[in-house]
Order: sequence, then structure tokens, then C-alpha cells
Amino acid sequence: DEAFDFSKAFLQSPEIESSFPELNNQISNALEQPFHNGIPRLEARKFIDFYQNDNSKNDILLEFAKLDFNRVQLIHQQELNNFSMMWKELNLTSEIPYARDRMAEIFFWASATYFEPKYAHSRMIIARVVLLISLVDDTIDAYATIDEIHQLADAIERWDIRCLDELPDYMKRFYTLMINTFSDFEEELKDQGKSYSVKYGKEAYQELVRGYYLEALWLSEGKVPTFDEYMHNGSMTTGLPLVSTVGFMGVEKIRGTKEFDWLKTYPKLSFVSGAFIRLVNDLTSHKTEQARGHVASCIDCYMKQHGVSKEEAVKVLEKMARDCWKEMNEEVMRPNQFSVDVLMRIVNLVRLTDVSYKYGDGYTDPQQLKDFVKGLFVDPIPL
Repeated sequence: DEAFDFSKAFLQSPEIESSFPELNNQISNALEQPFHNGIPRLEARKFIDFYQNDNSKNDILLEFAKLDFNRVQLIHQQELNNFSMMWKELNLTSEIPYARDRMAEIFFWASATYFEPKYAHSRMIIARVVLLISLVDDTIDAYATIDEIHQLADAIERWDIRCLDELPDYMKRFYTLMINTFSDFEEELKDQGKSYSVKYGKEAYQELVRGYYLEALWLSEGKVPTFDEYMHNGSMTTGLPLVSTVGFMGVEKIRGTKEFDWLKTYPKLSFVSGAFIRLVNDLTSHKTEQARGHVASCIDCYMKQHGVSKEEAVKVLEKMARDCWKEMNEEVMRPNQFSVDVLMRIVNLVRLTDVSYKYGDGYTDPQQLKDFVKGLFVDPIPL
């Protein structure tokens, strides 16, 4: 903490600004969005812009970096186009009109977690699952009654197409899509000998819905859980355990069940990462969600449990979020049975949240991510 405070004060000092004017933009970016906390592809694009203005730049290296970025962008553009075609065929905006239409944002989330060209299958799996997360979240959070939520949660627990007859008509389209999506995954992964991994994805999805159902019960009963209760459930309902699991399904080099079994234990890296996402999400969206009726947030739970004001609670929770980053870094750096590449997929989900929720809810308000989406998928870097 002392080193961080010293470095921050040093970079913000007038002496540095006047002595190194060529670094001003780079310093401002580092103070606003530290490189390690940022989305790798976004940070790469920004650094290329900084490097272009560096008097000591290597022109060949710069050209190669631009070509590489644009080449990967072309791959992502084609994948986004395929996802867009699938989205239109599903016709969800008319069949499930209460659901948020966030096609570009969903693919942005998928590509932020697995951006390398070789992980195309993981990107598409994540995009399709995040769509299912968004649909069930919107259904439970903003549309269904508590009795209907109970019916849906029970049907997802049973995972049987015959449950359709027991669901309200407006839920049938979503439930059918959920069943079919995971069945498609089994077929797609059969050639890789990885169809076994889909059961882990199903179980993680069921666990997510159990968490959503518990939150719905709290809201219907007017219950404010303890802070620890809330965070245990809330770190899981971020979707991080589910997205981590289904992402692994698409990674060809992940064989066997070791990584999936590890995720099921909810290891410390997953918990502190989920805790960060929950804290940041609640701190950002607290006012909006309380206005339209939402389960008590981490702010409410902390205030009630510790008898403090909202301002005091927010200050403590912001520090908790910063401390989560320290714990994540420790977990990645300590000796581990898994490669850093595997662990960084979880960290990338945290980076995504750090960027998407820095100035507002980047999923609910598409304007928050508009420039990022354009920079990654629309506008190439001029050569």
C-alpha cells in the first residue's frame, strides 16, 4: 500500500508532468486504468497508440503490432458476425421482449476473457452461455413472480424437456433454448472427446440459478441477509464460476476432469474474484436497483450488520474490492498445479468487470461500452 501511494503521488506530481511531457498520456491512462487491471486487447490498442508517438520507436515493430492487432480483429469480426446471425435467427427480442438486447456486449465479454485466435470455440461457448445468463437473470430479476421463479428453478434443477408443460408460456422459449444449447455443446465437443465436460457446465448453471432463486426469496420476504451470507451467495451469482467452467469446455488442451473438479470446489481465486465482481457491481448499480425493487445489496447488508452509515459502508467496501485484487495476484503467483494461462482466464473476468463498471453499469447501459466495442471490433488501427 505504501509503495502504491508513493508511486501514485509521484506520477501525479507537477515535476513529472513537466519533465516528461511525452509520457503524460501514458501516465494518465495508468492512473485511470492500471495496465494489469485492464482488458488485454484494449490495453494493447492503447499501447500501440502510445508507442506510435514515442521518438525512439522501432517502425518495423510498430507496423507488425498494428498488423497483428488488425488480423485478430478480423477474426473477431467474423465471429461477431456469426453470433449476430445466430441472434437474429433466435428472434429473442420479439419472443422474450422483456430481456435486454445486448448482442455486441455479450460478445465483448466473451472475447475479453479468451481473446487469442486459438480460443474461438471458448469465445462462442461463453457468448451463448452469457446469453442464457442474461435471459434467466432478466426473467427472475425483473419479470417473474416468486411462484413462477420457483417453477423455473425447479425445472432447471430437473433439466428435462418434459418440464415445459409445467412452466408459464412465456418461459417455454427460454427453457427450450437452454436445453438445446447444452445439447449442442455435447455434439460440438464429441469430436474432441470432451462431451463429458458439458455436465460440469450444466451443474454450474444450476448452481447459478439456485443463487438467483435464493436472492428472489430474500426479496419476497423482505429479508436483509448478513453480509457474509450475502457475499457467499453473491460472489457466485456474478456468473464467474459458470463462465469459468464453460470457457474451459472449449479449451482443447484441457483434458480430463482435473480443472473442472477444481472449479467445483470454489477455490480461493474464484471466491475473491467473484467477491470483487459482486462488490463493484453493487457499488455501481445500488441506486438504480433499489429504485425498481431489488434484493438488498452488499451496502445494505453491511450497514445493517455493522450499524454504520451508507458513506462508511461504501468506504469499507471499496477497500475490500481493492484488497480482492491483492489476493487474486497472490493466488496467481503462488505455486499451483495449473498453468498461469488457466488461472488468468478467471482474472480476465475480473478485468472485464473493472473496466465495464468503472463509470456505470456497462451491461445495462450499452453506451458505457460503445467506444470499447468499436475499438475492438469495428475500427482497425490505421497503418
